[in-house]
Amino acid sequence: MKSAGLPSGTADTRERRRHALVTPDSTSQIAKQEATRGSRFAIPPRNGSKGERMGERAANPPRWWLPFCGCAGAAIVVLPSLVLGNGMETFLVTVAIGAIIGLTVFVVLFRSVRRQSTAALPVILMAAVFCAGSWLLFKSSDDVRTTGRWLLQSGRYKAAILAQPDPINRELKHAEWDGWGFAGQETTVYVVFDPNDSLRGAAESHSPGKYAGIPCEVYNVRRLENRWYRVRFYTNTDWNDCS
Repeated sequence: MKSAGLPSGTADTRERRRHALVTPDSTSQIAKQEATRGSRFAIPPRNGSKGERMGERAANPPRWWLPFCGCAGAAIVVLPSLVLGNGMETFLVTVAIGAIIGLTVFVVLFRSVRRQSTAALPVILMAAVFCAGSWLLFKSSDDVRTTGRWLLQSGRYKAAILAQPDPINRELKHAEWDGWGFAGQETTVYVVFDPNDSLRGAAESHSPGKYAGIPCEVYNVRRLENRWYRVRFYTNTDWNDCS
């Protein structure tokens, strides 16, 4: 049926154009154009969005107890020196333990930093605490050991020293307290009873010297309590041999 008032050729042409616009090929072309137009105005996703960061933190929560492990590791490294003293065997054991624990700490640190994990900060703190703690404890291990031993054993040493007869050469009463050595080089430390506290100045100065009541020049004097002192002799000298 022909449209009223329009030539038949014109109506047929419009009908063909309408059918051409809705063919499958034209539909896919329109969809591609719309997708291209939409992609121009789409907001690109941000790397490391808040949701992704929260998910990473949930998967790898910071382990804030790790610095305490560093402190414990430092204590374990210095423990042989605190218990056994300053002998060469003790030194070698301390070095071996320190190497094993230190290597473990730094392997964990390297892996955490390499992964750029959010849990790397506690590992860094653990390594810092381990290094600082090991150095401080090793530096003060002799003083810590002396304090602990005196608290536990002072009664026995006091009884033994006070039971000694009064020396005729005005030397101070004493007893061997500690000693260590290697390859014939021996160091001896004594507990000394000083009834007049004449060694107080030497203990406060922390300097070597020759002091009354002690036959040899000594490396240092440390005060344990009133009238009681720890006296460290130079290597290869002792109370009976100052040569």
